[in-house]
Amino acid sequence: MLSLLHTRIQTIQDIIEQLTTESVTLMVASKYHSIDTIWAAHQAGLINFGENTLQGALPKIKALQNTPIQWHFIGRLQSNKIKKIGTYFDWVHTATSLTDLIQLNAAAHHRDTPLNVCIQVGLYDAVHQRHCPLAQTTSLIESAQSLPYIQLRGFMYLPMKNTSALNTSFQTVAQHYQTLKHMTPDLDTLCMGMSQDYTVAIQAGANMVRLGRAILGEPT
Repeated sequence: MLSLLHTRIQTIQDIIEQLTTESVTLMVASKYHSIDTIWAAHQAGLINFGENTLQGALPKIKALQNTPIQWHFIGRLQSNKIKKIGTYFDWVHTATSLTDLIQLNAAAHHRDTPLNVCIQVGLYDAVHQRHCPLAQTTSLIESAQSLPYIQLRGFMYLPMKNTSALNTSFQTVAQHYQTLKHMTPDLDTLCMGMSQDYTVAIQAGANMVRLGRAILGEPT
């Protein structure tokens, strides 16, 4: 399995090198995969792993706690679970409101290092999809400056399933990110793109992608 993982990772890195000269972080979406599979991927050189649920992630985090793995929470935030999320995860990608940021800051007060947080952004009205509209991100970023236990790193964007102009949507988010990055130099992360569309996202400007089956294959 290790040899296969090395091959897949190298193939992806070769593709990325053809798309951009910028550094791109590979974050592995490991929700459906076992501790052994995650450990094998780590042995193959990967350190960033994304989990969608607290209950699914905890056994993995505890089993691999003596490794340099960085755990990313990529699922929907629930208020009753934020305290543990802020304790066990290194990154949270799905903050959408000032309430989320305040609760994450409170949960992270005991940490040795700040909790890394990305705002989950969207292009459309958030009625049917939980995200922060791009127009509201500036005020949210300004508010986050007063929260000492979190480090706002940037944006995470998931296009709607029926998005026809995928490239345009990625570019719109990337342009907004670059505009705010000039105002807030601490922003350094634009996470968008998955196994089926990461090449389009990278061409638009993503510097972190979340890949599941492209690296780990189908779950067994």
